[in-house]
Amino acid sequence: MDATALDGIRVIDFTRVLSGPYCTLQLAELGADVIKVEHPKGGDSTRSFTVSNVEGQSTYFMQINHSKRSVVLDLSSEEGRKNAFELARSADVVVENFRPGVMKRLGLDYESLSAGSESLLYASISGYGSSGEFARRPGYDPVIQAESGLMAMTGEPDGQPMRTGMSLVDAVTGMFTAQSILAALVQRGRTGRGQHVEVSLFGSGVNMLVNFAGAYLMTGESPGRPGNGNLVAQPSNLYQAADGPLVLTCVGDDAFRRLCEDVLDAPEMASDSKFATNGQRLANGAELDQRLEELLGKAPRAHWIERLHAAGIPAGEVRDVAQALSSEEFHSLDLISRVQHPVAGETPVLRAPMKLHGAARATARPAPLLGEHTEEILAELREPEG
Repeated sequence: MDATALDGIRVIDFTRVLSGPYCTLQLAELGADVIKVEHPKGGDSTRSFTVSNVEGQSTYFMQINHSKRSVVLDLSSEEGRKNAFELARSADVVVENFRPGVMKRLGLDYESLSAGSESLLYASISGYGSSGEFARRPGYDPVIQAESGLMAMTGEPDGQPMRTGMSLVDAVTGMFTAQSILAALVQRGRTGRGQHVEVSLFGSGVNMLVNFAGAYLMTGESPGRPGNGNLVAQPSNLYQAADGPLVLTCVGDDAFRRLCEDVLDAPEMASDSKFATNGQRLANGAELDQRLEELLGKAPRAHWIERLHAAGIPAGEVRDVAQALSSEEFHSLDLISRVQHPVAGETPVLRAPMKLHGAARATARPAPLLGEHTEEILAELREPEG
């Protein structure tokens, strides 16, 4: 059996809530030994997010922190800081998302830990970076979505700006950080030297604007809200079939021709001068959507989706979370692991979508109870080397 991709890599996780724990979850799913450092009184605040719970255990915490170990250390005490320092010095990677300056006051910053340990990788997640006038400002996903331009692009064109239903900036920041750590591990393999990695929520939010940020920087054009439509390609929208909504996306004139001729049996639309090119379809988007709604409203979604797929046009029904996680597509990708939690019993957890065909898949383990592995981990620190 092949080893996991990150077999033998130890990660000390000083993070809380979502962006940091989501980063270290990616590393745990790739096989790293992730040790979550928590305060003895309550631990990660998401342990108390029990609006959704199983036997009093937070489903939020259990999903984001499965496959990790938990150690409780009081960083306000000398003994707690000493153990944290030794634990961090034993690691390959340290990840933290305190406000800038906190880890330095605790003596657990990169400079303190890397002295005499040049191979250490240290990742910091913050709202606005570690320097400058905004460094000490707290960063939270809803505020970052507002400030970064994401909310201004989300929602109906004539409606209010809208935040995404889940904390998307937090999740993407976690992925950017995990990506940076993996790159730094590759570089360390060449040079033997670690480094300090920094990722900010604001920087991640702005980077999520991708081509729209590029358009503004190069042309000064600032996009509005497209609703469920698309600002660069048409038709692409939510449409009402006879029995409910579906989404379809056509990119390119050839795809539009296939939509008209092979799906809608309306070849005259493909040759209509208002719709012949993508630029014309964008200019006449409201009329195009009205024509498509009239045609798609004549039959149920299943009829149209079958024809759209046969024509090679991306399309799907609108599902809620329950429907998505009950779908054939979901189960076909093997995205569930079942773990035996000491309090909640057998529980399913969502697997990461990564599949490395040259490495073993890490075995999922239940999210730890608060301090569940404290004695075990501290005993490992005391074990003689070699």
